[in-house]
Amino acid sequence: MIKVVIYGEANSYGTGAWCYREAFLGQGFEVLVYDSATGLDSYLTKFWWRIHRRLGGVIPDWIRRAHVLPFLKLCKESVPNVVMVLKGLYLDERDIARIKATGAWVINVNHDDFFSKNRNNWSVIQRSALPVYNYIFTTREVNVDEVLPFNANVEFFPFAYNPSIHHICCPEAELGAGVDVLFIGTHEESRAVLMEKLVTSLPITLEIYGRGWAGEGA
Repeated sequence: MIKVVIYGEANSYGTGAWCYREAFLGQGFEVLVYDSATGLDSYLTKFWWRIHRRLGGVIPDWIRRAHVLPFLKLCKESVPNVVMVLKGLYLDERDIARIKATGAWVINVNHDDFFSKNRNNWSVIQRSALPVYNYIFTTREVNVDEVLPFNANVEFFPFAYNPSIHHICCPEAELGAGVDVLFIGTHEESRAVLMEKLVTSLPITLEIYGRGWAGEGA
């Protein structure tokens, strides 16, 4: 039986990592999960750490190691065939090398932009580890050429969907009622341009929900 370890939010219903876990389980694989927020509660939520990250600060190594060591222990003891790392903001090149030493094939799947202006989407530590991964899958086509200088084994990985949760439901609900298109996601300039293009070029009504848009949430 193929054994997979997923580093990500695979225990959180509806996340991308959760969808991968369900897909692997559906194929009969054994799946183990290490939550990418383990041991990082204060670092991810405290105001001063949020400011530190926004200013480009690197996670203190004593916090990072407390987060990473249990993950390395899991990989060493479980001896997986594949380790799927979602994003991997806090895993450096030594960590990935140690996991590969167990015989696992280690891949990075990133739903965000490796080179985004949003500092929450990437880290110096993550970038340092790019050359060590066996393979890198990015959901941003532009990232393929940008990652190539770091790792030749990179491929565009289009988003998919999980039919058990990604389907039309509750059409009578207030959210999106009476509109043609409902977009849910954080504001980004490229998304704003696309939304404007949709409503100006097509005879549709559109509602937008997410952080950073005018009205903050609608």
